[in-house]
Amino acid sequence: VAGQNVDMTYPEPVVNKHRSRVEATGASPLTSRDDVEGGLREDCVVVVNSVCGCAANTLIPALEATLADRDITAYQVFAGVDDEATAAARNRFGEYGPSSPAVAIIKDGEISSYIAREDILRHEQEDVEGLLRTSFDTLT
Repeated sequence: VAGQNVDMTYPEPVVNKHRSRVEATGASPLTSRDDVEGGLREDCVVVVNSVCGCAANTLIPALEATLADRDITAYQVFAGVDDEATAAARNRFGEYGPSSPAVAIIKDGEISSYIAREDILRHEQEDVEGLLRTSFDTLT
């Protein structure tokens, strides 16, 4: 991934596919601590992307169905890839422990909603879509 602060632990084609699918929903990549500190100053959605099956088969399709048509500022960090950015984002998540994939909703500088891996893993895409829609509604 040219020009990005990336520790390519995972196969680059897999990472690129997952990243580009989330980018297509409107979520801009944050790949460094500075990106996170500069970007997470407003109401926004932060996706903690992952190469796992529940990201590929449940979270990303749910984001594709719910985020792309909303006027919401969204970002993504990639766990296990953009380590510096992911650590900085997780630091902002306060009481919520590290989870990937995950989605944090930041409203007025605070986490208003957090969808963790356990809310995604072994759940139907439609259930995750419902969680996302409810969470996104707090930003509009």
